[in-house]
Order: sequence, then C-alpha cells, then structure tokens
Amino acid sequence: MNAIVKTPHIDGIAQRGVRFDSAFTPTAICSPARASFYTGLYPHKHGVTGNGKCINEGVRGINHYLEEAGYRCGCAGKWHVDEARGPSDVGFYGKDFLGYAFPGSNLLRVWSSGSLPRINPTTTKNT
Repeated sequence: MNAIVKTPHIDGIAQRGVRFDSAFTPTAICSPARASFYTGLYPHKHGVTGNGKCINEGVRGINHYLEEAGYRCGCAGKWHVDEARGPSDVGFYGKDFLGYAFPGSNLLRVWSSGSLPRINPTTTKNT
C-alpha cells in the first residue's frame, strides 16, 4: 500500500477489513473527537464539546448497537471520552484499562481499586 514503507501484515488487515480513506474528525480536541467516533454523532449532539465533559444521558455508543446484534464489546486503550464514566459504566464488558491518567490527575482514584502507586521522587520509579 506504500511504496517506501513495507507493512505486509498491516496491509493484509486493511485489505480484509474496513478502511477509512476519506474520514475526518469533527474537531481537533481529543475527548470530543473520541466521543464522536464512539457515538457517531457531532459534539453538539453527544455533549462532549471539550475535554473534561460528559456524554449526554441517553446517548448510545457503538457497543449498544453491536450488543443488539449479539456482540459483547470490550474497550482497551485510551478512553478519554467521558470525564465521569469509564467504559464499563457505559456498557462495555471487562475491566477498565485506564489508558489515560497520570499521578496527581485524580482519575486513578476514580477508576482503580486499591492504593495508588507512589512515585519515589529520588528515582522517579513506582514503589
């Protein structure tokens, strides 16, 4: 697919799957763009018009439509779609893998169980 970079396995996935050659993002801001991909709606319809916002009540995501077709959906990777709810809160199965947080962000306290990892300031490694 690219004359310079050879990626035969990725090219094979692209040939057998769905490609988005002419897709665009409704906004350059992370959370609204992710929420649009998840819901299929523009930001003014799903409610996430900026980072730190939440999807409007009653708005459905792709996992809801796939569930109606008999699929069980999980979510892995960076969520950063809804400030108050994680993937399992909106109907995804399995453990929430945060994918977006850093010590001091307070997001770890919301979605993780147990104590927070502590950073040793002299080594900058988790203890």
